[in-house]
Amino acid sequence: MKNLIAAVLLLVCGSVQAATITIDFSDPNLPEQGLEEGFTTQGFSFTLFPVPIPVSPAYFIVGEQFIFCPGCNAAMENANGEVFSFYSFDAEAASFPQPDDLNIAVTGFLAGGGTLVETFPLSTGIFQHYELNWDGLIRVEFDPSISASFGGHIPTVIDNIVVSAVPIPAAVWLFGSGLGLLGWMRRRQTA
Repeated sequence: MKNLIAAVLLLVCGSVQAATITIDFSDPNLPEQGLEEGFTTQGFSFTLFPVPIPVSPAYFIVGEQFIFCPGCNAAMENANGEVFSFYSFDAEAASFPQPDDLNIAVTGFLAGGGTLVETFPLSTGIFQHYELNWDGLIRVEFDPSISASFGGHIPTVIDNIVVSAVPIPAAVWLFGSGLGLLGWMRRRQTA
């Protein structure tokens, strides 16, 4: 019986990993425009900075995609303030004509301090899938930019952001408590 309990505990603790969700902006509670102050969907909050004035709406959601304005960076954070992992996203440029040096810089802010930065090329009207494997983040920023000769920024479409739904520290705590329980059971058995 004790071996069965131990096996179940190990199985449960080993399976406690960060489950992933895909933020696809299909939340029916979000209006299509006028969300300049930010919004929350699927457990993550989104804000823009700086919000250009006068530009209205600063960003909008059309066809379940997040389109943010020229001159804006988009920031994403866990709505509960917990750390999370960031795995991938889809993006495209929403302007014509397409310049040669169109890109999006993605910055992840680590919970313990420091940043991770990666730049990806964008295409106009073609969604591209970008893979990352960043753990322990408290914030992610999307900064679309091109050469200053073209104006510096363009409207950008973001969709299908894949992040962790369960914070990594919670999984580590559960795993540690399972190991502690196993140790306590072993100590009782030998006493």
